[in-house]
Amino acid sequence: MPKIDSGDLITALHKERDEIDAAIRALTRTIQRDYAPCSPTAKKVRKAASKVASKAATKKKGRKYTKAGKKAMSLKLKASWVKRKAEGRQKQNGRSKKRKDEGGEAAAMAAKA
Repeated sequence: MPKIDSGDLITALHKERDEIDAAIRALTRTIQRDYAPCSPTAKKVRKAASKVASKAATKKKGRKYTKAGKKAMSLKLKASWVKRKAEGRQKQNGRSKKRKDEGGEAAAMAAKA
């Protein structure tokens, strides 16, 4: 084995240690900057932003009716359903009459022939 000068070895180790210490300081500064507490103004802004975001996330979509509004909407819908039902009956009655008439005409023509 070759002889190693202990002075050179110690100098090289000190140099490596200084480089490692510099890297540790740089990482520590980065971590402290990212996780450092904010100023009071920044805290207020962040808190207000989180409230707005949470309200937006929990806000129910859709319309809100008063009791009177619900009652009025109910009456309008019931009236429209009654109207549709009546129109449907008229269509059915009109179709069935035509079919009877057509059937009657066809039977009458067949009887004449």
